[in-house]
Amino acid sequence: MLMCVGVCLVALGGCFSYYRNVQDPRATQSDYDRDLFECKQENTEPSATVAGPLSGGGMKTDQRRVQSCMAARGWQRDKR
Repeated sequence: MLMCVGVCLVALGGCFSYYRNVQDPRATQSDYDRDLFECKQENTEPSATVAGPLSGGGMKTDQRRVQSCMAARGWQRDKR
């Protein structure tokens, strides 16, 4: 049982992405989270589709622009 848990944890370890900031190597997870939040805010706008009265409209985030924003701020996927 314990061995099974260990194997699962190792397998899940490969599922997580790590990022580093090439412009500021001292940047922390908090800096990454703040930048991601800001990039998402900057690239979210009302959905262009016509919504019914009960759907509440909607917002759409352009993920490509978010990735470009993060890259411009120096964030890259760390190959661990």
